Amino acid sequence: MGGQIGVKSQESNGSEFWFTIPLGLESNAEDAERTNFRSLTNVRLLIVDDSSASREMLKGLTAAWGMRPCEADGGLAAIQALQKANLENDPFQIAIIDMKMSDMDGETLGRTIKADAVLCNTRLVMLAPLGSLQKKPSWDAIGFINCVTKPVRREELFRHLSQAYEDEGSLNQLSGKVPETPRTRPVHCRVRDGARILLVEDNSINREVALGLLKKLELNADAVGNGAEAIESLALLPYDLVLMDMRMPVMDGLEATRQIRNPQSAVLDHTIPVIALSANAMNSDREACLAAGVVDFVPKPVSIDDLRGALERWLPFERGGTSDVPPTSLQPQPIDKKLVVFDRAGVFNRMMGDEELISDYLLSFLANFPDQLRTLKNYIKLMDASGCSLKAHSIKGAAATLGAQMLQRAAAAIEAGADSGDFQQVDREMMELEEAFIDFTNALSGDDWLRADRG
Repeated sequence: MGGQIGVKSQESNGSEFWFTIPLGLESNAEDAERTNFRSLTNVRLLIVDDSSASREMLKGLTAAWGMRPCEADGGLAAIQALQKANLENDPFQIAIIDMKMSDMDGETLGRTIKADAVLCNTRLVMLAPLGSLQKKPSWDAIGFINCVTKPVRREELFRHLSQAYEDEGSLNQLSGKVPETPRTRPVHCRVRDGARILLVEDNSINREVALGLLKKLELNADAVGNGAEAIESLALLPYDLVLMDMRMPVMDGLEATRQIRNPQSAVLDHTIPVIALSANAMNSDREACLAAGVVDFVPKPVSIDDLRGALERWLPFERGGTSDVPPTSLQPQPIDKKLVVFDRAGVFNRMMGDEELISDYLLSFLANFPDQLRTLKNYIKLMDASGCSLKAHSIKGAAATLGAQMLQRAAAAIEAGADSGDFQQVDREMMELEEAFIDFTNALSGDDWLRADRG
């Protein structure tokens, strides 16, 4: 933090420890927000979440703004609390509701509250994980005013709660949208209205990034984690297009595509376009995908331009007429060119300059990497080549998406070593992987994208 630390010690007299930290004056924006805290003073808030840690965090933040927060650990407890508050003539003005709870999900609770003539005036805010905002139109229809994403950012929470309380208009006029700027405005994608997309991706970072890009293209998508789950989904719902990762556990993309094309399988549409998401650029990989029934390719790390181009080819305004569209080639990725620890410009361009989104993904990756590393080490200890290869492949994909090129190179080398059964190479590259992760975290330590005030 740019300060100093020291100790003065004298035998028999004791020790004096000291430190200094240079701190700047509070910004005008922070002053303005502090002034606006009065708008939430004495507002009664119900926090509905089955996570006690999440409830405590939200309670601490909102109480500091002068609100009167109360807690409910699920949907049934929330309804009881709302009814009791009305009987006491001290109703909750706002309820912030977690999307996923064990006894009742957020949407069901929202519908229940809005269907009750006594409770329906409570203003609802959804608390949802990253990547869930593609469902926002359905939340609007229920009556949710806006949505706060996890991990919760203090400024976003304050803005949405303040907006929910201050706007006295009808619920249909309320909106939680942040004013758009040229960098955050959705990019139009010329595809037919109402197209349903299924994203099949096992890596959580890559899955959330892809969902975020689809949201920017103003498209809705469902996501599953492997080929077996994709087959189950395609047997239940009439999707229009599949974005399929090729390397996944349980069932990989090649086998899933073969089953989709198999007329004996339970899939509803055996001719549905399947677009491969793949970092492998070898001709043999491409030929294997085409033989399985893949119609097009989007190279990893996924960019919004490549994704939009493929979607416009296979989801045109007019149905049909796409069978003669030539699939794009996967261009070899110059991994071994002049590598950098953090390709900031590449990440910025792929994610359309959305710094808040980039920050969320980076923080999630940094938090989850130790668990990923432990799992990889366990596979190595067990000499499990297949598990080691898949886990290294997953780390490689996330690193590529987030511009961690040195980390990506080390993970790719571990994957190659595992595929060939060379665990000596794997052991050597593991040291490189851990060093690359340390370098990556150091490169991010002073970056604006990971400022503390982003959450």
